[in-house]
Amino acid sequence: MPQSIIVNGKQRFLGFRPTSPQTIARMHRHGRIAFSHEHAPLVRAARPLADWQESDCAHFWKHRKDQNGYSMCVGFSGSHAIDLCFAKEGFDVNTSPAAAYAPICGGSDNGASMGECLDALQQYGVFLSGSDGIDDLDWKSAYRSKFWTNPGGALGKEARAHRIVEAVFCSSLDDFLQGLQSGLWSGQFGMGVGRNFEPDANGWMPKCDGAGINHALCALGGMAKHPSTGNWGIQGGNSWGDWGPLNGVFWCEAEDWLDRDGQELWLVRSTTFPSGIAAQRALEKR
Repeated sequence: MPQSIIVNGKQRFLGFRPTSPQTIARMHRHGRIAFSHEHAPLVRAARPLADWQESDCAHFWKHRKDQNGYSMCVGFSGSHAIDLCFAKEGFDVNTSPAAAYAPICGGSDNGASMGECLDALQQYGVFLSGSDGIDDLDWKSAYRSKFWTNPGGALGKEARAHRIVEAVFCSSLDDFLQGLQSGLWSGQFGMGVGRNFEPDANGWMPKCDGAGINHALCALGGMAKHPSTGNWGIQGGNSWGDWGPLNGVFWCEAEDWLDRDGQELWLVRSTTFPSGIAAQRALEKR
């Protein structure tokens, strides 16, 4: 059954499941993720707090998708994250949340973990929204296609052209913020949806009410200081289509919302070239 909660009188759908330590260890062992403290580019990019700069990355988030009615927040936040990676590399790509969710949902809409999602986005990739008539919410058709077991099929080939090739599991909140501060990274993170989960007119979330982590969201890469407290916050994207005054974009104070038991902080950056782009670039270099 889909996971949901009533927020301000409206049913909102969730779907976060924690990534097991065994999954994280396996991904690291197979070279599909790095830990933030050992990732040389992140370590080199770290800068003192006094040198941090505010940034807005909402313009990169061109395809805002709505999980309405399903526990697909992990698939949607993963699809949003890879779209943002492509956008920051100069490509307008609209990937399918159903394709991000299908390899990890086990054939039922019971949610999934962000680690499993990023593992699948690296191994199999994700086909584009609407491919083979599969819409963003049609995880059942995406699951029945088994595209990840048939890399030679049309959907499998398209998915392999849209993969993440660099992901980091953050050992600390500071590592996550340092990555976002660099301006190069997007990612996924968890939040605890409670009864007051609504941003104000400027997009800032209220103080966290202590709800346990139950929802996966996309980190757009932007950072700003809270206008009242001066505390650093991050810019996120939610997969509830009619939520908030900024069309799904929001800001939350980092320590208040993200420094929580059960939190997971994932950064993603590099991608494959989308279909046809590699050949075009080769021609342009001649």
